[in-house]
Amino acid sequence: MTRLPLRLCAAPPAPSPQPRGPPRAHPAGRRRLPPPPSLPPFPPRAPGENKPKEESHAARSGRERERERERERETERGPRKMHDFCFTIPYGFAVLAGGVLGYLRRGSTASLAGGAGAGALLLLAGFVSLKAFEKRRNSYLALALETLCAFALTYVMGQRYLETSKIMPAGVVAGLSAVMSAFYLFKIATGGNHIPPKKE
Repeated sequence: MTRLPLRLCAAPPAPSPQPRGPPRAHPAGRRRLPPPPSLPPFPPRAPGENKPKEESHAARSGRERERERERERETERGPRKMHDFCFTIPYGFAVLAGGVLGYLRRGSTASLAGGAGAGALLLLAGFVSLKAFEKRRNSYLALALETLCAFALTYVMGQRYLETSKIMPAGVVAGLSAVMSAFYLFKIATGGNHIPPKKE
């Protein structure tokens, strides 16, 4: 049997350590800054401190009163301030005076009955509406009576004007009654007279 020569693998030699020189000095003018000081901790907050402060009752009531006054001013500037009795009472006096004047000039009992009767009803309805307004209420019965009288005068005096073509008194009364009829319909549509809030 032939013996093979054994080759031993020698380990490579370890590298020799490199000599280190002295530590480098910092350049002139450059110094290491000291570490920043530690901040003190925040004080603990009391419970409920983060919640918004509630508005006081006095401030809320004052703001509500200011809003009510502003709404009242806006309402008074509008057409709802025109109360029905402010126009019905002069309208009733005009119709009543026209009926009496027609009777005195021509002796017409029909003019006296129609003018005086319609004028008296209008005056009655106007005063009833005024008294109801003073008690902070609306009199819808008075408003309905005013509307009925205005429509009746518009129809009757309009027919007389078409027959006679006389402006005085048929044309004037018919035109005035037509305007008042439209005004009463407007008051009915807007809920009657505006009752202002009580002043504190």
